[in-house]
Amino acid sequence: MHTNFKLSANGEQVIITSPDGITTVNSVTFGSQKTDVSYGRKPDGSNDWLYFVNPTAGSSNNAVAGLAELLKAPSFSQPGGFYAQNINLSISSQDQGTMIYYTLDGSEPTPDNLTAKTFTYKNQYPEGPNQGFGPLLSASYQSYVYTGPLTISDQSSSSNKLSVKSSTANYDPNFYFPTSPVFKGTVVKAKAYKANALPSETITQTFFITPNPNRYSIPVVSVSLEEKHLFDYNQGIYTAGVNFDNKRIEDPNFLRQNSVPKEILRTRERLGSETVT
Repeated sequence: MHTNFKLSANGEQVIITSPDGITTVNSVTFGSQKTDVSYGRKPDGSNDWLYFVNPTAGSSNNAVAGLAELLKAPSFSQPGGFYAQNINLSISSQDQGTMIYYTLDGSEPTPDNLTAKTFTYKNQYPEGPNQGFGPLLSASYQSYVYTGPLTISDQSSSSNKLSVKSSTANYDPNFYFPTSPVFKGTVVKAKAYKANALPSETITQTFFITPNPNRYSIPVVSVSLEEKHLFDYNQGIYTAGVNFDNKRIEDPNFLRQNSVPKEILRTRERLGSETVT
């Protein structure tokens, strides 16, 4: 199933010759490729080449849908980083007829989420056997259609969003929640879509607007992802969630043996930072 040579994902040419090494039997020149997407003829043996989200290794391409175009990633008019003043950010695509979708909350841009999707999370878990399990809360994330330049401004005075979601199994986590707005940035993600085309890669940049753009003397790394992946009650990786509640039901003394000292958790208030819309 594998050759003893490799082809460049950025595009290349493949030539099949007869045994004389001169006569060309068949050839194809292809452009940039995408991980886990195949490129092949449809109908089989024709001169029409398409992209296949569901590769058909070892079988016919005729039975599966193919896409005629692989869109290039959009580009931003400004790179991410620290800026002393508000900026106007333009997003453009090299491909004709595309629609650009973007997000400002770390979620994946998609035309399927223009009305906002919600997820549930919890901020309150029982530390003692007689304490309640706390209510389920909700938050949302949303995509937008790009229609013109975006104004990126200093968000630090906005209400805290991520840093007031519980990452522990405390009954009252307010002791480590920040008591005032924390420094914030804006994550912008964009992706191009078009009919009969494979959507582009998602591009991401993080912008920090602050009167003191040199506020840090060390490099800053921005890691962005959908908020629900961190805090969703059923699937989040940075929350006690349903697994803790189930364990608490099984073993009422579970938390007392595995609690984190509050002195350690208070460092979150001192060091906390976040990005918001």
